[in-house]
This record gives sequence, structure tokens and C-alpha cells, in this order.
Amino acid sequence: MKIISLHLFLFIATCSFAQVSVTPQVVSSTGGDAIVGNIHLSFTVGEAITTTLGNNTAIVTQGFQQPFNDSLPFGGGGTSDSLSNLYNGITPNGDGFNDVWIIDGVDSMANNLVIIFNRWGQEVWRGENYNNRTVVWRGNNKANGELPSGTYFYTIQLERSSYKGWIELTRQKKCK
Repeated sequence: MKIISLHLFLFIATCSFAQVSVTPQVVSSTGGDAIVGNIHLSFTVGEAITTTLGNNTAIVTQGFQQPFNDSLPFGGGGTSDSLSNLYNGITPNGDGFNDVWIIDGVDSMANNLVIIFNRWGQEVWRGENYNNRTVVWRGNNKANGELPSGTYFYTIQLERSSYKGWIELTRQKKCK
């Protein structure tokens, strides 16, 4: 009887600890979407804010370092008060590439206001009549001190429209 019990125990133990490969799959995610006119909004929890436009045949999402293209075959842009490119990242390291936040088209719009906020909603920088040259965000705060790497949020106020979104500031770590 002891031998049968031992064999039965070994058989059950061996079958119970067999290796199984599991492939992770997303079954569902928290979020949602909505369609308002020709604008399709889609989001998930924890996703950074991005601009998404679409119609019945195309959906375009503006993401990190991807400029908005209003020449696509659906209604974005076309007004005299619209910006053509809103980039979502700067790397102010002095190499001449992405050292400042360029907003294509803003220099031709008088009376604009650009405000940068930290993740707690505190205003860290403000520029009136932003022109990509003398009034331009370089990743610094109001006192011209360097802001740390991170995600910041912006509002751009024009005469007849406004824009809101996020921008990623990436600084190179300095060696000591």
C-alpha cells in the first residue's frame, strides 16, 4: 500500500509541476473613444495626451516627435489661425538639434501666448508673442534656470483658437 501511495504521490506531483508557456495578451484595456464631428478621440488610462483627427477613411494621431500634417485628406487646418506643426519633445543639450521648442507657423500670428506647466499644474514658463527666435522655450523656467527632464504640459492661445498638449523635455545626464 505504501508503494502504491508513493507512486500515486509522485505521479500527481510530476503532473502538477509541468512547465506551461503563457503568452501575454491584452484582453481589454481601460479607456474609451468618442467621435465629435470629424474628430475621433481615443484614449487609454495612463496615456499621454495626443492629438487625434480622423474621418470615415483615416485616423491620424500626433505623438512624440511627430509633427501634425494638416495636408491629409480630412478637415484639419485650413484656417488662418491654425498651427501646422506641434512637436512633443526637446533635447536642450547644445547640439543644435531640438534645443528649443519650435512651433511652426506661430511666428506669423500676432498676440499669441504660450504657457508651460509642470505635472502639478504649476506655471513654469510663459512667453507672449512666441516667435521661435527671441521668444522661445529652451527648457528653462521663468528665472532662466534649467528644468529637469520630464513631461510638461502647454497651452497656446491664439486670437481665435487655442491648443493644449504635452511636451517631453529630455536632458543629457551630466557626469561628475
